[in-house]
This record gives sequence, C-alpha cells and structure tokens, in this order.
Amino acid sequence: MSRIGLTIVLAGCVLAAMPSFAAQTADQPSAQAADDVDQPAEPGQPDDQAAEQTPTKAPDWNTLADCATGYLANWKNRQGRADRTKEMGDMIRAQSDQYKAAAAKAYQTQARVPEAEAKQFVEMYVDANLDRFVMMDKAGELESFIDECPQTDDSDQD
Repeated sequence: MSRIGLTIVLAGCVLAAMPSFAAQTADQPSAQAADDVDQPAEPGQPDDQAAEQTPTKAPDWNTLADCATGYLANWKNRQGRADRTKEMGDMIRAQSDQYKAAAAKAYQTQARVPEAEAKQFVEMYVDANLDRFVMMDKAGELESFIDECPQTDDSDQD
C-alpha cells in the first residue's frame, strides 16, 4: 500500500475510532442548515448593513488541523535550507502549534470530549496527514493552501 493510501486509511481509522465524534456529527446537518439561512434585514436597514452584522462562522476543527499540518510540513520540509533562518523556522513551527491548539479547542466543542482527548485526536490527525502535506510542498502546492488558512484567535495577537 502506498504512503498516501496508508495515510488516508489511518485518517479514516482515527475518525472511526472516535465514536463520540461520529455520534456528535450525525445530527449536525440540521443545526448547521439553520445557521446558514440568510436572515432578512431589519425594517429600515439596508441588506449590506445586515450582512456586516452577521457574525462569521468559525472554521471547523478539520480545517484548522489541516492548516496546522500544512505549517508543520512547511517547517519540516524546509528546515536546514540556506534561505530559511532559524527564527523563521521557529515562527512557522509556532504557527502550526497555534493551529493545533485551535483545532483541538474546536474539536473538543464539536465532539463534546475532554480537552486531553481532543488534543490527542488532533495530534494523531496531524501525524497521519503530515507526509501528504510534505508531498504538497514538494509539488509546489502547499503555499497556496497555507495562504487560504483562516486566522486563529492567537494569530491576531502577533
């Protein structure tokens, strides 16, 4: 079996091994659909003002975990290169850690599991997908992926 196939199988096994995740996500679509419905503007308020007041939806744990994996792959694949200073590498590694923490927090909320279980789950997810993201970096596709990563609460404080 190829490394990609093994990574996909491992990621599927991780999700299948977490019954609390499967149970919690089974009834989400209906709740999710209610959040996605456009609300009409209040009388006398233009539609664009109503849109500005609508809170943005927080990114899901999977998106945040993928971003953590992307930053970690960038750090891993490029460490020791002449064009990468130690300080820059440290910043990229710290960004990965911020995304991991945000992913664990989001997973904990979504799956309603203890903090330690959420952190372990995200760590296993990152480990299972790291090689795939390193291959994306080698193919020149990782930077555009990273550019699309959402901001984390911690990244606003830099």
